[in-house]
Amino acid sequence: MGLFSKENKAGQVDLNNLPCHVAVIMDGNGRWAQKRGLPRSAGHKAGAETFRKLGTYCKNLGIDYLTVYAFSTENWKRPKDEVDGIMHLLEQYLHECIDTMEKDGNRLRFLGDLSVLTPELRELIDETNEISSRIEGFQANVCLNYGGRDEILHAARAFARDCAAGEQDADALTEEGFSRYLYSSGLPDPDLLIRPGGEKRISNYLLWQCAYSEFYFCDTLWPDFTEREFDKALIAYQHRERRFGGLKQEAGIRASQNGVRTWIFSELCSKASVNGGYHANDGGMCIHRHRNLNVNAACLDGRVLSMKVRYNPYFGGLNMALPKEYRYHGSTSNP
Repeated sequence: MGLFSKENKAGQVDLNNLPCHVAVIMDGNGRWAQKRGLPRSAGHKAGAETFRKLGTYCKNLGIDYLTVYAFSTENWKRPKDEVDGIMHLLEQYLHECIDTMEKDGNRLRFLGDLSVLTPELRELIDETNEISSRIEGFQANVCLNYGGRDEILHAARAFARDCAAGEQDADALTEEGFSRYLYSSGLPDPDLLIRPGGEKRISNYLLWQCAYSEFYFCDTLWPDFTEREFDKALIAYQHRERRFGGLKQEAGIRASQNGVRTWIFSELCSKASVNGGYHANDGGMCIHRHRNLNVNAACLDGRVLSMKVRYNPYFGGLNMALPKEYRYHGSTSNP
């Protein structure tokens, strides 16, 4: 059995309680190389291989999204030869992805200000985007020329332009609406943020998105971050109690009223936006794709309505289907 179990046992990964989205700060490449008397470029190459292995591992486990911090807006301050080496490594990686990602069923997306990249790199990124549009399943996100503050400023400016053009109303802005202007638009927020390398800060990474993420820090340098190290992070995550600013909730089902409808959500999903009736007028389904929860439905006059699996472009995934035993096979028209 090793580190895996379908039950939540101490010291084992509970396969029924995996995060949907894991974010990683890939820290320690340079120190890893220096400890071995190698150039820093060797550390970045080893780190890229770790990313490749962990991406495959996440996909095999059933984790939907892996987002990594590859190059920050501050990293341009590094020596030119190191920056050039990173960009050359990225170009090599993209050529490999273009050849294999459709066959392997892996989507790839880049987050950040890509306008400063070379035309060659931008062309390769555009090609990976086009391939990804034809694929469903696991997605790796690479934060490139990315900074959390820069992302928020970029989003605020874009929203301000839309307000000036009369396309948006500033007084009607919501968190969900603002999120659509972020580089990460369409992605669920990370459930777990991992930082290897010994530092205990998030370094301007996904500042908006990690508001309620669980953090895991360790001393292992990124190139040495194995699948077993990843398992340790998952186990730590699974022993956290996620409250999202609220009180501890008991497992089970609760209902909240919304006019003539009753919206049922799994209590184990403690996201306030879900339990408060988020997307109630669009079916009332949980947006977080839990594998171990099977009751997310809408009730009308005491009857549980049938729900269909459908792609939600905003949250970047499929909403869950309702089990047959809970389905109502009569009219599902809206009141």
